[in-house]
Amino acid sequence: MKSKKALSPVVASILLMVLAIAGSIMVYRFFMSTSNVLTTNFSYQVLEGRLITLSNGGAAFYMVIKNVGSEAFTIDTVEVTSDGQIWVQVNSTGLPTRVDPGEVITLDGMIQPGTLIFTSGREYIVKITVTTVSGETRIIQEVLRAS
Repeated sequence: MKSKKALSPVVASILLMVLAIAGSIMVYRFFMSTSNVLTTNFSYQVLEGRLITLSNGGAAFYMVIKNVGSEAFTIDTVEVTSDGQIWVQVNSTGLPTRVDPGEVITLDGMIQPGTLIFTSGREYIVKITVTTVSGETRIIQEVLRAS
């Protein structure tokens, strides 16, 4: 009977360990890339907001926003309405502006009188249009009472 040669137990053990380590690294990299995609989110917190009426019927706008998500976003426009129909642009310097995760930004500006006259004590809707790093357009919407 002819003797067949096989791998020695030491070489076989080393090959099995190398394959196990390579497989573990592949699985680890897959789950890390997947979990990174799943945990990237858009989230914000409005820390403060004011709408101050002016004697000419316009208003001064002030809002502090914190990015509490894990995805940066860019603030593109700020608009205000009283009825949800006619939106008036807030003239704010520095827009568009990027807000990184954990960053706090202050938006301020003036709203000229015109189609919308601001009255103290009345509620107004503020709509802030943002674009996330992934290219999605999101809306931040808050209600402020004019003072």
